[in-house]
Amino acid sequence: MIRILPEEVIRLIAAGEVVERPASIVKELLENSLDAASTHITLEVLASGKELIRISDNGMGIPAQEVAQALSRHATSKIQSALDLENLSTFGFRGEALPSIAQVSKMTLSTRTKRESAGSELDIEAGRILSQKECGRTVGTTVEVKELFFNTPARLKFLKSDGAERQHLMRAFEEAALAHPNVWFEIKNQETKRGQSYPARQKSVERIRDLWGETFTEQNLIPLEFHHPYLKISGWVSQPQFHQTTKANQIFLINKRPIFSRSLTHALYEAYRDCLPVGRHPVGLIYLEVDPAQVDFNAHPAKREVRFRNESQIHEALIQEIRSKRAQLSNAPRVFSQERVKERMSFTLEPNTERLLGSQRLNEVVHKESSSLNPLSLQTSAKVLAQFQALYILAEQEGSLLIVDQHAAAERILYEKFREVLAESQEVPTQPLLIPYYWNVTLPQVELVQNQLETFKKLGFEVDLFGEKTFRVMEIPALIPEGELEAILAEILSSLENG
Repeated sequence: MIRILPEEVIRLIAAGEVVERPASIVKELLENSLDAASTHITLEVLASGKELIRISDNGMGIPAQEVAQALSRHATSKIQSALDLENLSTFGFRGEALPSIAQVSKMTLSTRTKRESAGSELDIEAGRILSQKECGRTVGTTVEVKELFFNTPARLKFLKSDGAERQHLMRAFEEAALAHPNVWFEIKNQETKRGQSYPARQKSVERIRDLWGETFTEQNLIPLEFHHPYLKISGWVSQPQFHQTTKANQIFLINKRPIFSRSLTHALYEAYRDCLPVGRHPVGLIYLEVDPAQVDFNAHPAKREVRFRNESQIHEALIQEIRSKRAQLSNAPRVFSQERVKERMSFTLEPNTERLLGSQRLNEVVHKESSSLNPLSLQTSAKVLAQFQALYILAEQEGSLLIVDQHAAAERILYEKFREVLAESQEVPTQPLLIPYYWNVTLPQVELVQNQLETFKKLGFEVDLFGEKTFRVMEIPALIPEGELEAILAEILSSLENG
């Protein structure tokens, strides 16, 4: 028998389309704050957002007579007709974020406009307004979400661990902060009482450095600037030699909205196809400004995946812009002089890679990677011809050209050494660092590392949290040269992100 669903069930289903996890709430509420022209936004969380998410802003606020209406489904100030959907320039438009969040939580909304002398406060539980009263507050809006999914325990059960949920939440915050470098963002953890502040920046590369670390500088990144009648591309991508171990430093923004696009991701990798080592990833913070009529944000309820009317042209434009800027700004390959070649009649690796590999191990690697060639011996007449972008060594031996991926060779040797020690259940020999190494990671990566501190200890690392997104490394495996520590930690982080 076919039955019409009760309105309460319909509202819960609609809420499920918008509120998948705490990160969904953070994304929706941050976008509401940005649409309200806020210049200062604060996010506070408890239990990775399961117990509390509070977002406060200094935006325009909601007039007292409209506050209750804002909690109604399909209530919005952003569109009035179907035609408005074709030219939408704001983030939200579905009119379902606030009522959907309220449907599965206990919510408090307080707000005030600059024309009002007092604010308005609503208490809502499971979508029902319990009370509305005046309150004292500054201009802006605060939305406090408590006990997420308290009335839908099945959905609460299917949330991931606190660490995994916090990683998603931090990614949503990070994307918003990178999309709007001109806005001051703050984040506070109510459990640890620690916080991090990101002041407004004039240049997006300054916000990149704030969030991703001090190595993300204008010396390692290439600026993009492309104009077309219906498309503008700007942002930053990596110099070819500044590739990363993970995809964590790739964000695409369409009209400042973070999106996922297989086409744009493919274009980024295609632009580096001639120089990207296997298993490495380019950096990309790419802003695309597109005529709203040329892109459909309503293809998915979460507004994450988009459709373009001219997808192939945008794909090609991004490839050409990156390649063009690479050609203008990238460092040329480094080639040894003839005198240098004569000095190096035996094969060596730079910098410091020979010390890490050792001649016997290098022979094994080259033999395994290219069995059609004779194993390379450091004692033969192999001649170093060039080093390309600090990634590959080109050498001549007995009429053959040898190409050695320095990174892959170093990885293989280190892996073999660790495998031998662990296979024999030996304790990994360690060495204390005279000066601790301070390891900066992105906000989403903090939980990944924290959840694996015991694993790090088994591998011979002594690591502890030393700030909002900094870890202090005080002891490392003796197998690792201190100069390789940064690269090794990046590889471990990549493994954690890939499960």
